[in-house]
Amino acid sequence: MKSHSHGDTGAVVKANAYGMGIEEATAILSSNGCRHYFVATTEEGLQLCNYTGDSIYVMGVPDDIDAVRQLGETSLIPVLATLRQIEAWKSTTSRSAVVYFNTGMNRLGLNPKLSDDPSVRELPKRLLMTHLACADNRNSPFNQVQVNRFADVCMNYPDVATTIGNSAGILLGPETQGDVSRPGIGLYGGNPFINEANPMLPVMTWLGPVLAVDIVRQGEAVGYGGSFVADHDMPIAVVGIGYADGLSRSLSNRFQFLFGEQKLPILGRVSMDLTIIDISEATEINPGDYVEVFGENQSIDVMASAQQTIDYEIFTSIGGRTERIYD
Repeated sequence: MKSHSHGDTGAVVKANAYGMGIEEATAILSSNGCRHYFVATTEEGLQLCNYTGDSIYVMGVPDDIDAVRQLGETSLIPVLATLRQIEAWKSTTSRSAVVYFNTGMNRLGLNPKLSDDPSVRELPKRLLMTHLACADNRNSPFNQVQVNRFADVCMNYPDVATTIGNSAGILLGPETQGDVSRPGIGLYGGNPFINEANPMLPVMTWLGPVLAVDIVRQGEAVGYGGSFVADHDMPIAVVGIGYADGLSRSLSNRFQFLFGEQKLPILGRVSMDLTIIDISEATEINPGDYVEVFGENQSIDVMASAQQTIDYEIFTSIGGRTERIYD
């Protein structure tokens, strides 16, 4: 991401660094020169203060005077998205803040028509921010629409740095980056684009421990509700992960784990703590072995497709009782 950014490269580490572990991710990012960190909430920002003294931006500031004033008592940098927030911040501190403009996402942000409002003009500004709604589709004409709208805003503040690009925006080129880019999903190996091959290498491999192996006889059912019935004798394994760990119940009877390159279909319903798989293609599996949910041999995109979701949701759903091991 640094090599594709024409300015500084920050990092989005909200949601526990997309499930990877905020402390460990921040240490790695800092050692590689990251000096700008973006989080969603004040609580995440305060946690991050334990791991870095660099700039921490809070993107989800409540439209509440007391909440803004409490931020002013910390070292965190708020992303202000309403005139009410801006006035509260100015009444609390003389520190600079980020001003967020809504150029078409219609989620958070000031109307660009307010860019010349006296409250905005008087605020010491660290950055001007906007967010692209369709950067994951490089052919969307709306990307240029938003860039143009933001450029009109920035004409009022030619000396203030900007931040635009998420992972996809960075890879689209300088026009959709800003002076400080803020990659998120790409840092963690996820695909920034829709309908394109993933340009990123996998970062995380999710493994599940094999707890037991057995034989299911022809005609016997497997799991809650008996939704799978064996049409022949078959070896099975019980894996110690379930929907409490972030493995969606929607994958019941329609996804597979891997052992090496061997596909091991899920049999029956995914339960809270356990999942049963067919090990006919890997009968050498024993308790104590691990099977791959996604990683180097099975892309997270395959899992996201089977689950009818996106990799963001999978990453951030992996539960806290899943051990994180870093190398």
